[in-house]
Parts: sequence; C-alpha cells; structure tokens
Amino acid sequence: MLELDIVTAERRVHDTGAGSGVTLPAQVKSVLVPTAEGYRQIFAGHTPLLALVSTGRLTFEDASGHEVKMMVSGGYLEVSEDSVTVMCENAAHVSEIDVDAEKASLAEIEAKLREMGSASTDDPDFMNLRVRAEQSATKLGLL
Repeated sequence: MLELDIVTAERRVHDTGAGSGVTLPAQVKSVLVPTAEGYRQIFAGHTPLLALVSTGRLTFEDASGHEVKMMVSGGYLEVSEDSVTVMCENAAHVSEIDVDAEKASLAEIEAKLREMGSASTDDPDFMNLRVRAEQSATKLGLL
C-alpha cells in the first residue's frame, strides 16, 4: 500500500468526492498520474521519483478497490518507496465540477483561442488559455 497526498497552492485535497468514502492522505493500492513524460503508474515499492505533473486525469485505487478519478494540472510528483505526493496547481474531483459552467468556460476559451489564430507558444496569454482549455476538457472527461 502507498500513502497518497494531493496538495494545491490553495488547499490540501482531503475529500475525494461525494460517495467515494476516501479522505486524503489515504492508503491506496496504486496511482496513475499524468506527467510530462506520459502517464506513470505507481505501486508500493516504486523507486524514488520526482516528475513534472501535466494536465490530465489522476486515478487511484483505494484500499477497498474503489477507483477514484480527479483532474490535476501542473506541479510535481514525488514518489518514495511507500508514499506519493502530488503538489499541483489545480485539482478537482467529480463532485466539484459544475458541468454547465465548465462547458460554458470551455466554449469561451476555445472562442478566444480561435480569435488568436496561430499564436506562438511563446505567447503567455495563448499558453494560459491552452492550459485552461485542457483543464476544462479533462474535468468534463471525468463525467
């Protein structure tokens, strides 16, 4: 078993969603984390690892075998032999997602991106909008 903890700049994620029955930090069987190098599956006894967290779906299996899915974005993953800490800019579980608001936000972001055309990846406004679009799309993909 691994101890999983997820922390953002604003909060430590404790509740992982209505009905999940999981409170973090928690003992989990495995964790699947989106990293800059692709998704990483972590089990107990994993070699120590420090990696960049990308925007995507974090999935873990709790001690009873229940699968919990969350959106995480930006930050770092730290793995030791028996613990996983995800320090990210944003994290959300299904119970925190307002579907209508997220769809409206995504549509607005996509419209702004279209207006910008083929902006450069050096443009911080363009890159910020792309990250926000990925976050919204990932949240909607959890449903």
